[in-house]
Amino acid sequence: MLPGLDGTGLLFRPLIDVLPVNLKPIVINFPTDKKLGYEDLVHLVVKELPKNERFVLLGESFSGPLSILVAATQPEGLIGIILCASFITCPQNLVPKWSEKLVFAIPFRASSIIVKVSSFFSRYYSDEFKRALSLVKPEVFAHRIKEVIKVNVVTELEKCRLPILYLQGENDYLVPSSNFDKIKKLKPNIQFAQIETSHMVLQTKPNEAARLIKNFIENIN
Repeated sequence: MLPGLDGTGLLFRPLIDVLPVNLKPIVINFPTDKKLGYEDLVHLVVKELPKNERFVLLGESFSGPLSILVAATQPEGLIGIILCASFITCPQNLVPKWSEKLVFAIPFRASSIIVKVSSFFSRYYSDEFKRALSLVKPEVFAHRIKEVIKVNVVTELEKCRLPILYLQGENDYLVPSSNFDKIKKLKPNIQFAQIETSHMVLQTKPNEAARLIKNFIENIN
């Protein structure tokens, strides 16, 4: 399980609590104090992958592109990918790549404001959410947003031959439905499920998400 922008993995708790006992969740956390880009994180994740067993990669939001990049390394045992509220290029179409030069760490130093803004756009708030955001250094947040703005894993997705499930929040304004449309054009056979919630699919609708994840994994040949 590869976490969203905070990278802490703390926000997977609602989902982990309701996963079937036969599914063993392994959360790979990202450093909260190091400015690691997608390529750096690929190396980190590959080292932490299960050995000598079959597994599925779940990439939430920020980590969707990361899961595709990891899959491109063809790790032994990987049998499928789950993309949750994620993207393959910058999720906001009107944001140009050059705008990543305008992202600075200063705004992220006001952690209480960032929590309020994030909870407003994601339609989700909890003590765990507040804690997860507060743990990450401002410059790390800024760096990850820069990575999101310039990311492009179209080629890697085109080459991917693994089964893929895409989970979408019906009212997701952070990663709108146009992102799935891009993926669908490249992978017409992708499995898709829309859940009536916001961007925080796994946190607000964990039981429904767990059921869909279970069905996807059980039906992989």
